[in-house]
Amino acid sequence: MSMSTNMLDNTFVKADEELTNTSDANILEESPPPQFVTMRGKANQNSEDAILSFLTEMKREQSQQFAMLSAQMSKMNEQHAKILEKQAQLEASVNFISTQHDELKLQIEGQETKVDAKIKLQKEENQLHIDALEENIEDLQRKIRSKWIEVRNIPFQKGEDLTNMIRTLYQVINLPFNEHNITDTYRLPSKETFTKPLIIEMDSTKSKAALLGAIKSYNLKNKQEPLNTETMGLPGTKKTIYAADHLTKKAAKLHYMGRMLKRNHNFQFCWISSGKIFIKKNEESPAIELKQEKQVIMIEKALRVI
Repeated sequence: MSMSTNMLDNTFVKADEELTNTSDANILEESPPPQFVTMRGKANQNSEDAILSFLTEMKREQSQQFAMLSAQMSKMNEQHAKILEKQAQLEASVNFISTQHDELKLQIEGQETKVDAKIKLQKEENQLHIDALEENIEDLQRKIRSKWIEVRNIPFQKGEDLTNMIRTLYQVINLPFNEHNITDTYRLPSKETFTKPLIIEMDSTKSKAALLGAIKSYNLKNKQEPLNTETMGLPGTKKTIYAADHLTKKAAKLHYMGRMLKRNHNFQFCWISSGKIFIKKNEESPAIELKQEKQVIMIEKALRVI
């Protein structure tokens, strides 16, 4: 019995092993893979697809953005090109205007130079004409005054009789008086009434020369007591009486300048003859007639250099 039992057990064990081996083989050959393996593969596949889709979308967006940027750059380049073109046109216009301005400036300067030259020449011609007219007027005034004598320092007296005063003058200098030699006598206007110069208009240059010559002779004979208000019996403070040609305003100024030359530069002579002014360095040097103020100024400058 025990032997039968052991045989039976061995038979069951062997049968079980075969069954086990057969089941495992069938399971390995026929059974599908486990469920978790299939899910993991699908997950990996979905991730790769998502990444690929994301990359594709990003590439597409980048392409779109690049296309937009390229379009904008192209537009900006076109605008920049237009700006450069306008700038070039503006520069060309500015250069043209500048050139025109320079040419116009040169033309204006040339015209101004010509105008200035013409004006300068016209001024010089006008000045020469004015000088000539002034010289003619001066000659006329000298001729008119060629018979006139100006007497200074004879005091003014209310209700004075000038003809009688001149008669007294003739008597003092011992010159025969002839009333017909006197055509007119009057006082020159002056701010100071007391010192108004007296003008004696003679009938001829001969009568004038005779009166001035007699006064000069009297003063030479009476150097210590030349002709004065006291010797003529006139009231007031004693003053020396001077008689000379009645000079024009211009000649009076030249006479003053001539006296300054005599005093400052050792000229020996300065005198009046027929309303004209002369200076002379010494007895041997020639006489110089002073005609214009600028002439006296030039003489003075030349003497300063020497």
